Amino acid sequence: MTVTALETRPDPVLRQQEAFRQEMSRLAGWFPAPDTWQQEHQCLRVPVAADLIAPGPETEAFRREVVQRLIDTAAAIAAAKPEGAAHGRVAAVVDWPMLTGSELCVFFDRGYERSFAPETDRKHGRTYWPGGWVSSQEPEANLFDQLGVTLPEGFAPAGIALTEYSKDTDHTYRYERWVAMETLERIA
Repeated sequence: MTVTALETRPDPVLRQQEAFRQEMSRLAGWFPAPDTWQQEHQCLRVPVAADLIAPGPETEAFRREVVQRLIDTAAAIAAAKPEGAAHGRVAAVVDWPMLTGSELCVFFDRGYERSFAPETDRKHGRTYWPGGWVSSQEPEANLFDQLGVTLPEGFAPAGIALTEYSKDTDHTYRYERWVAMETLERIA
């Protein structure tokens, strides 16, 4: 049997998925530079092309993997915090269903961190701005449970369901924002 060049060429989707995995492994060693530790936070967006994680049956398994790798990478970053950075609190922030806004974050400012923290009691309602409005409510179910994603020890989940209207596009967007965040006690 003869193998043609077409049959031996790697699938571009598989190549991009592998590039994502390699980048997430590299990011496990990331931590913001010491001169940023007095800022509110530092974040890195999920390093993956939007078409690879667009909702659909053909991307379901990889989308679950993206969420799990974000959480696992956040745990690796938290475990390797440099000396003097104990006040930083690490989180994986997951925008669902699109995933493109998902991030790895280190929060340094306690006030800013509270809006993401799992232990925060959330008040829901609607907020207006010149370009539209956003309203929030509790999500119907835990996204991480639905996906079968495992949270590492020392991390807790929190989620919020958002509906956002933009006058610019005259479109209403519905999405959920989930966080898997360290549950450590803060000194500052």
